[in-house]
Amino acid sequence: MTERSWKQRLYSVRVMVNTWLYVVVGRPLPGFLGDTLYQSRARLRRYYRQAGLELLEERPRARFAGAPVFIYHSVRRVGGH
Repeated sequence: MTERSWKQRLYSVRVMVNTWLYVVVGRPLPGFLGDTLYQSRARLRRYYRQAGLELLEERPRARFAGAPVFIYHSVRRVGGH
């Protein structure tokens, strides 16, 4: 196994574990192990609604395995403050 594949596998495991923990108990692992998790577009939109925000623009960036790694959102408070 190459160093790169080992690091990618560790990253993937961290993402899966943290996403699961975040969904089930509301928080990821502490420190370095918990610094990454998957947030779906639907989940982010739900958070925005709950916080009184609306999505103005979505800008996907770098891709991995065909999917965006980061998706930048521009939001604003509902009511235009």
